Amino acid sequence: MLLISIIYACNDTLSITQNYAFDWEVMPYQKKIIQGETLELRCKIVREGNYEGTLYFIRYFQPNGNGELRLDDGRVLASNDPLPLVKDEFRLYYTSLCTDQQTIDVYIEDTSGQTVQKTFAFQNENVKVEEPEPETDYSFEFETLPVPKSVVENETVEIRCRINRADSRNDSEYRIRYFQPDGKGFLRLEDGSPFVPNDLYLLSDDIFRLYYTSACAVLQTVDVYIEDFQGKVVKKSFSFTGVAASEPEDETDGNQEGETEDEPETEKN
Repeated sequence: MLLISIIYACNDTLSITQNYAFDWEVMPYQKKIIQGETLELRCKIVREGNYEGTLYFIRYFQPNGNGELRLDDGRVLASNDPLPLVKDEFRLYYTSLCTDQQTIDVYIEDTSGQTVQKTFAFQNENVKVEEPEPETDYSFEFETLPVPKSVVENETVEIRCRINRADSRNDSEYRIRYFQPDGKGFLRLEDGSPFVPNDLYLLSDDIFRLYYTSACAVLQTVDVYIEDFQGKVVKKSFSFTGVAASEPEDETDGNQEGETEDEPETEKN
């Protein structure tokens, strides 16, 4: 009875030592490929223990793209069909047969049923990888050319304006409004009627001209606002020193000042 127990114990020990864990390593490989090109994958099985009776098998599956995988001895792998490996260090050769992105899953399993999977992805150089477009920058600036610092009552001043968009993809529409905190006058676009203070008007172009007409002879301030569809507002203020319009000189009848009319001669008796 003791002998039988010893035999069973030895068999249990033997079965345990036959089941060694393993992994397999791959040296760095090329990630880009073109149709018809063949890439090399250098592989090595790494055992935690060595049992001579352990055999290894390799199989593969290709979820993306189309290609061919073969061993360094010339054997071509069929999808999901295992082939025995005859050595721990071996090479795989993958040939691209399409212009798509390609992925292959390679499995190595031993006689005890342990399986280790590795996935290889190849980017086809004929395929342009689409990168997400950067977000559009909707910021803008409102610029004007220099304007006069003073204005005569009833005179009209031209203000040349330009909207500068930070991003050429920005296709926003812009609106304009104004308010006059000081003085009195009228503001309009070059082809329009005078603005109503604080009313919004659509701008048809990024380059435009404003015309301000003074209606007083005191200091005048005009605040102009440009607003986009997101509600962002850029403000510019224009100040003018008011000048009274000169009055025309009075025309006088008769001769110039200092001249007197000759007195009529009196008849002598």
